[in-house]
Amino acid sequence: MSKQLATERKNRAVTRSLFTRIVQKIGTSLNAEKIDIDELVDLTQFLEEQYRKLLESDLIVKKLMLNDETVEEIELDQEQEEIDEYCEKFFILRQRVTKLTVDRPTSKKKANRFLNKCLFPERE
Repeated sequence: MSKQLATERKNRAVTRSLFTRIVQKIGTSLNAEKIDIDELVDLTQFLEEQYRKLLESDLIVKKLMLNDETVEEIELDQEQEEIDEYCEKFFILRQRVTKLTVDRPTSKKKANRFLNKCLFPERE
């Protein structure tokens, strides 16, 4: 494994840790007796930002792995499985939060902005 690949994996590990902490906070908020929608929207926006950073790191790591002749195909498969797990966590959680916020009249504009930001990041 190249030094650059090892460094990028460490960098990504930090982003994944933060992503996981935010996921846990959102999960706790969703399971609370009284749900604070505004807090959920804010946490979800923060999660989205971390997810974008994670996608960038994943792309870098994957490219480095593809260019490293010592990396076996099974390692690439494992890498993709991990990437897919984070992707799944993000989209499932975002959907749960969106269902709550879209039904709430005072948060509709905020929820729509959030959805547009997720679906069309180039428009920002």
